[in-house]
Amino acid sequence: MLKCLLNGAYGKVGQSIMTLASDYEVSIVPIGRSDDAASVAQAAQVAIDFSIAEASLPFAKVVAENKLPLIIGTTGHSQEDVQAIQALAKEIPVLWSSNFSIGINLMFHLGETIARILENRFDAEVIEFHHRHKKDAPSGTAQELAKIIQDTWKLDESALCYGRHGNDVKRPRNQIGVHSVRGGDKASEHTLMFAGTGERLEVTHRASDRTVFASGSLTAAHWILGKDPGLYSMLDVLNLTNLAE
Repeated sequence: MLKCLLNGAYGKVGQSIMTLASDYEVSIVPIGRSDDAASVAQAAQVAIDFSIAEASLPFAKVVAENKLPLIIGTTGHSQEDVQAIQALAKEIPVLWSSNFSIGINLMFHLGETIARILENRFDAEVIEFHHRHKKDAPSGTAQELAKIIQDTWKLDESALCYGRHGNDVKRPRNQIGVHSVRGGDKASEHTLMFAGTGERLEVTHRASDRTVFASGSLTAAHWILGKDPGLYSMLDVLNLTNLAE
C-alpha cells in the first residue's frame, strides 16, 4: 500500500479520497486544520493537498523538508504563494493541477488544439458554474482554460475580462471573457466557447460527483513516485503533453 499524507482530509474532496483510497492501494494519513503535518510526514511516501489556499504553502514546506513528492489540488493561491511553491518544485516533484478529472484535462488539450487551429478569428469565452459554497472565483480550472487561450494567441493579461457590466461594453477583438456562476450544490461545470460569424463551437465538461477529482489525484500519487524534482500536471500523467508536440 502506498502511504499518503492528505492535507484537507475532512473537506469534500478529501473525504472522497479517503473513501476511494483502498481501491487504489493507497493508505491515507489524514491531516486536518489543527493537526501537525511535520509529526507524521516521515511515515508517508507521497503527499496530497486538497485544503484551502492559506494552508497549502505551509503544508508544502513541510512536505519539501521531508523530501516527499507532492500533489496539489488546492486553488485560490496568492501570486506570492504560487512563486514559493514553484521554488519548492526545484527540490521535490510537484504535480499541480487545477482539476484532476480526466475529462477536464482532455478539455485543456482540446482547448489548446482548437485555439491553435482557429487562431484569433473567433471570440473565446469561459463560463464556469459551481456550488454556492465555493470560495474562489473564477475557478482554478476556468483560469487555466483562459490561460491556455491567452498563451496560444500570445495575448497579455489585459486580454482577460472577468465579467461585464455597464452601458459601453462592446466586445473588442482579442478579449477572453471569464464568467463565474454560483448556486445550489452542483459539483462543477465548465464551458469553453468559441464564437465566430454565423457559427459557435462549445466544449463543456460537467462533473456530477467529486469522486472524479479524488480518483485522478490517487492515480497521480502513484505516477509521481520516483520522478525528478520539477513541476508537473495531470497532462503529464495522461501523456497529453506528448500529443500536443
